[in-house]
Amino acid sequence: MVINKRIHLILPLTVLSIVAIFISSPPAFPQERSPFKPNLSFKLTGGWGTTLRENDVNRMLDSFTNNSKFVYLREHDPRAVIGELAPLDNRVSEWEAEFRIDFSRHLGLGVATSLPIKKTNEGTVRYIMFVPEGQQVHDYTYHPTILVAPPVRFTVYYSPFKGSVFKASINGGIGIYPERITIERTFVITSVSGFSGRTLNKTDARPKYPLGLHGGLEFELYLFKGLSLVIEGQARVVNFANFRGRTQIFTWEWFPSGELRTTSHDEQAGALYYYTEEDVYLGARYVRFHAFDKVPDVSAGFIADIRRVRLDLSRFAIRAGLRIRLF
Repeated sequence: MVINKRIHLILPLTVLSIVAIFISSPPAFPQERSPFKPNLSFKLTGGWGTTLRENDVNRMLDSFTNNSKFVYLREHDPRAVIGELAPLDNRVSEWEAEFRIDFSRHLGLGVATSLPIKKTNEGTVRYIMFVPEGQQVHDYTYHPTILVAPPVRFTVYYSPFKGSVFKASINGGIGIYPERITIERTFVITSVSGFSGRTLNKTDARPKYPLGLHGGLEFELYLFKGLSLVIEGQARVVNFANFRGRTQIFTWEWFPSGELRTTSHDEQAGALYYYTEEDVYLGARYVRFHAFDKVPDVSAGFIADIRRVRLDLSRFAIRAGLRIRLF
């Protein structure tokens, strides 16, 4: 997992929370003179969060839609290119449910989850090559999906101040984010003579280590016995660059009569790579995804700009809600 510069905003909070386990408690407040009993509570919060950062899936879609050949044709021969690929939506709803046990007046542990994330769309771009005998049609269809199952976040809470009606806490911890990327890319070509072909590329990958860090501040106002109002701010660093999976390539060719001519299937498994490659039909280079068991050779006419696929789910959120003490 690649941790970017935003970790500097979260790491101090995480470290403070963990260090709290090893330091002694501060002087007792008046209400602390009575023995403390561990308690379990449930918290439900919702609110506002920043949008997801630009990701490699959208870079791939934009690279194809705006490759050099299409840009030129849209300006000089608009009838040759029809359609475009829309980017995946980068907005995410912000809800969290958490069970928390307080071991002392100053130290607690929470286990939380939130709603799943699913971003998907499908689009087709048609490129028409006009020749004296007629036209050759090329259809490119993309169907990308980013899916994140409900994560599980473990959080240590340290409360340096706890009064009779108000409590402030700092927190930090680690989360498990079960994520999956699938890309289906279909290319269909129909020649002037009637020969046609279809190629289907299917890529499915998951991060090898689906872990992220988080940290923040929480303010709790006691309303009634066992019920509190909670306002919190939290930042997360969830940036994956260790996807592994497989890519399958299926091809079919047909005679003008419609009779199947040939068919083939190839499959590779390994790390998921992001790279650019020249399309022999377009004469233009754009981004592709592919799983390889080893880094492929780079050449001027084919694969270039190769690196691991990256996907960043890092964000900052402000939430408010209620905490109910269960016992």
